Amino acid sequence: MVRIVFNQEKNIILSVNRFHFREVSFIYDSLLKFPPMKKLVLIVLILSSMTSKAEWLKATLTFKDSTVKTGYVKYFDNAQAGKVSFKPGLGDKSVNIPSEELRIIEMHRDNGKTIKLRYIHPAQLFPFSTEMKIDKKRYWFGSVYEGDFNVLSVNITSANGAYMSQGSTSTDNYYINWPGEDYAMLSSIVAGGLTIVVGNKKMMKKTNRLIFRGKCDKMLEEFDNETFNPKKIEEVIEYYEKNCGSKSKSGNP
Repeated sequence: MVRIVFNQEKNIILSVNRFHFREVSFIYDSLLKFPPMKKLVLIVLILSSMTSKAEWLKATLTFKDSTVKTGYVKYFDNAQAGKVSFKPGLGDKSVNIPSEELRIIEMHRDNGKTIKLRYIHPAQLFPFSTEMKIDKKRYWFGSVYEGDFNVLSVNITSANGAYMSQGSTSTDNYYINWPGEDYAMLSSIVAGGLTIVVGNKKMMKKTNRLIFRGKCDKMLEEFDNETFNPKKIEEVIEYYEKNCGSKSKSGNP
């Protein structure tokens, strides 16, 4: 999915493709001088060039048996992708690796940033239930935070399905995964500072009790007393690190 945004102040074309952000320097006034058809052809050529360069990214793959491979993967953002295209070198022939054989993918972008993905079972608590339900299928999630627990994110839209994300839009759902567990629990917070409560506040408390029970009881107590009402996932992370995290217990800053 690609959309084009003209920024008249910076005189650039900004192409946005989920995780992949690139700016192409271009004199906007000069572009306006082209006839409409030539202008369209020029834009297509620019986007085609960008796509071809961004199609394969350097990557590190960690398999379920802990085997690690480095090479290149074909960029994808579908959380339900059943296979990953991989090749050791850019000039090598690609092979398709079933997602079921993988656990983690780290895509290394040219700007030095890394996109970390985890293939894991989503889980959630439904109304009128005291036990979470773990989905039989696994999905690719974007990793937003890693510490004593992992915060994973996925963007779900009715039109396009599920996409991996980095907590960048107001429809990104946050899941919390504890190391050693093969599932991630749906939290009640999404990106953009919005709080989703299924049913009422009681449901929110039940969800967080399942996630942090025995790991941060102080947080649960403040949830119950309504003295801690986070609206951003950063607030949950900050509270945990300050009051319950391994660093707080060891006295490290």
